[in-house]
Amino acid sequence: MKKIIFSLTLLLFVARCFSQTTSSPKLSKDYYLQKSKTQKTIGWVLLAGGTAMVVGAAISEPKAKPSSLSDAYNFNASDIIILIGTGVDIISIPFFISAHKNKKRAASVAIANQKILWSQKNNIGFVTQPSVTIKIGL
Repeated sequence: MKKIIFSLTLLLFVARCFSQTTSSPKLSKDYYLQKSKTQKTIGWVLLAGGTAMVVGAAISEPKAKPSSLSDAYNFNASDIIILIGTGVDIISIPFFISAHKNKKRAASVAIANQKILWSQKNNIGFVTQPSVTIKIGL
């Protein structure tokens, strides 16, 4: 008896693990706007940090002209910080691009339920009606 109950429980567990999901939840306008805001904030932080690194390293240590060819290929700390800052500035670009795409997704055509006045049997009440809406941010 224990083997049968264990086998049925295992069968139900395996069937549940490999079954298909019915549908994925539809993502809302608020989700895309929040995601856009977060990505834009990350982009600005990376851009400001990278630019500060480049400017700070460029100002901090004046470079002397190399006296020989072997000195021209030696990197000091400010050169490395300038390279890292430039890389961070370049990394911020995809965040701005994806923030713009998410903002466009949020502003696209959406289907919403709007309340309208409707008269029924000597009575006026609100009825929800599905409608296509376009939101244009000013």
